[in-house]
Amino acid sequence: MATRTQICDALLQAVTGLPTAGVHAFLWSGHPLEASSLPCILLKMGAERNEYVSTDQPRAEKRVLDLELKCIAKASTGLQPLLNLMAGEVEDAIAKTLYLGGLVFALDLVDSGWSLDGEAEQPHGAWSLQYQATYFTREASVPVAALSPLTDVLASAVPNVGAAHASEYQKL
Repeated sequence: MATRTQICDALLQAVTGLPTAGVHAFLWSGHPLEASSLPCILLKMGAERNEYVSTDQPRAEKRVLDLELKCIAKASTGLQPLLNLMAGEVEDAIAKTLYLGGLVFALDLVDSGWSLDGEAEQPHGAWSLQYQATYFTREASVPVAALSPLTDVLASAVPNVGAAHASEYQKL
């Protein structure tokens, strides 16, 4: 299973069962939401950037995956406080499992904001939380998401990682 898929599964598991959305946490499918599924949390996977951090074969890769967790609720009086509450629950859940069981090196909230869609069959509001998940793997598609220790990757890319450097410094 691809590390991206494992990351999405772990995120969905972390936000499923929160007080406001309950079991309504879904991977975005592109299909319209049914009113009965609101409030809910949608997970959308975005772009992924790749940087090689070693020259050995297969090369180690540092990947940064864009993820959006969208809290969605029916448009009504009290919509914005409800969305704020949902977003807070999501942020707390993510903070409690920040490394997703070792799948990611970092999971950073990089942006958030709210919107209102009055054009849909069921008008709704949304609070979007944009995250970036940084993880490491090998280019041969063998997941090494939780490289242990991380210095194994760095040691192959940077000479003398972990070596004492005191002798290289000159007194001023």
